[in-house]
Amino acid sequence: MIRVPLQVSSFVTSLLFSVCQELNRIGGHALDKKLLQELIDELSNGVLILYERLGEEHESSLSQNRALQYLFDFKFVMSIFAGRSE
Repeated sequence: MIRVPLQVSSFVTSLLFSVCQELNRIGGHALDKKLLQELIDELSNGVLILYERLGEEHESSLSQNRALQYLFDFKFVMSIFAGRSE
């Protein structure tokens, strides 16, 4: 039986919450849209690198359930960072 994730991992929720807190702390609403987009691009690249390393380090020992959770988490974070098309 394949177990499909129902929600993101708690560390992903914590990461996104921390990003929101930091943006709120520095006044993200007042930042230039181009600067915010650059920040999102850097965060996306960092997340991509993190998951690539995670996959390489645990490739042989990763269970199917854990792999699906990582994939779900990754796609969720990337969809958040992608935002909406304007």
